[in-house]
Amino acid sequence: MGRYEIKKITKQKRKEQLVMTLLRELRAPDLRELAAAVHLSGSVEREVYDSVFLSEECFAAYDRTGLVAIWGHRAVAGTPGRLIWCLGTERVARNRYAFALESRRILSDWANRFGVLYNAVGAFNVDALRWLKFCGAVFHREIMVGSERFVPFTIEGEGRR
Repeated sequence: MGRYEIKKITKQKRKEQLVMTLLRELRAPDLRELAAAVHLSGSVEREVYDSVFLSEECFAAYDRTGLVAIWGHRAVAGTPGRLIWCLGTERVARNRYAFALESRRILSDWANRFGVLYNAVGAFNVDALRWLKFCGAVFHREIMVGSERFVPFTIEGEGRR
């Protein structure tokens, strides 16, 4: 494996391994976001599992030492575009530049394919806010998720801007 690599994840067994790795190595801000949303699914473990297994497409980034991040998208009935998500390990900080460039390329492709991408990010998650801005996100009025403030965002494809 090279210094930094991105793989599309399609096999169920690999997805199960990624869920277990994420649950052990998740960045603190990502864990805080998931904990705020637990009222929706019942547990952080379920949130991670659903993110990975309900995605139509799922990508993982690795460096020589292990998993950097995993992200994906899925359709939500009655809502145009795709709900996107990203969960990272502390390795994201060490691979910031490569991760930002490659993920921006993938998100741009998704936005062009689906018209609009959306989700919300914890207002406290400064690194994720910076990354999303780099990827072309437009931020909207803050909302409360559980007891945490979140910032909804959209990323629009070329034909929608």
